Amino acid sequence: MMNSLTKDSLAIILICSDIGLNMKNDDSLKPYTVSQWNKLFKRLEQSSLKKPGALFSSDEQVWSKELNLPKDEILRLKKLLARAGQVGIEIEQLQSQGINITTWAEETYPKRLKEVVKEKSSPMFYYCGNLDLLKTKTVAIVGSRNIDENGLNYTKKFVTRSVKEELTIVSGGAKGVDIIAQETALTSGGSVISVLSDSLSKKIKQKKVREAIINGKLLLFSAVSPKAYFTVYNAMNRNKYIYGLSNFALVVSSDENKGGTWAGALENIKNKWVPLFVRQGKDVPKGNQKLINMGAKPLNEEVLDNKNIRLLNWLNDNTSIIQEKQKYSQPGLFNSLRPQ
Repeated sequence: MMNSLTKDSLAIILICSDIGLNMKNDDSLKPYTVSQWNKLFKRLEQSSLKKPGALFSSDEQVWSKELNLPKDEILRLKKLLARAGQVGIEIEQLQSQGINITTWAEETYPKRLKEVVKEKSSPMFYYCGNLDLLKTKTVAIVGSRNIDENGLNYTKKFVTRSVKEELTIVSGGAKGVDIIAQETALTSGGSVISVLSDSLSKKIKQKKVREAIINGKLLLFSAVSPKAYFTVYNAMNRNKYIYGLSNFALVVSSDENKGGTWAGALENIKNKWVPLFVRQGKDVPKGNQKLINMGAKPLNEEVLDNKNIRLLNWLNDNTSIIQEKQKYSQPGLFNSLRPQ
């Protein structure tokens, strides 16, 4: 694995991941956050170093002069980069479990995240499964953990229609709507991208998960360590990746003014990442209608029941977001960091 990573990728992993870090012994040594990394990368880009891999062939004096970093920041960076040996061992251990890493500098990094989420996206991800699913047409399905029978039936109906039209389902893998959508897709012969906020290492040990991965039907994707425990922050933070990896998004059920589904939908509306559709019908949660009032497109069950309607065409015809303009209107800071 180490041999297949570019120097740029290795630098990103050392700087931005907690692999091989013992923060109990040194709580001042923490990996860079996304915003901290963006600031560092902009300085690299504007210097003679240009790319993160150049940090390996330069020293503290160069960093101070070229990057204008304070002494404590230089010391932190030096310590993070010095653990390449331990990180290499742990990366190989992850690979033996089937877990790999991609970074901004790799061809395998999702293009949609660069184009849609841009600088808010993590510079690196852990993954296990079929990366080719990232190249397919995708629809995210999200909703509350507590779902009634109407919502359950609607979710299954939408997923079944999507699978028949070869749409890949993007899910957060949480209880409720997420896991129902994921399991329905897989049992129907469809494909799933599951964006996890914790426990990737545990997830891949599940029999059904392993079988789906082996069959090329599942991709597990995560911005956090494979050993990470659940936190509310990580669960909320992965919302942008669920939306960013999708061509369309559907909210099956959402509380009003609270919860992860509501927060993620608002974030998507604000940033205009992808076209947002919301289940409309009898006894839907209040949050659903509120999202529709804020600009999301209603999708009632009659559309799903109408066999004369091709779902993908309907989604395309009813979107108010022009994705081609989104892709190319803002180049962002990613453009100069391309695989060699």
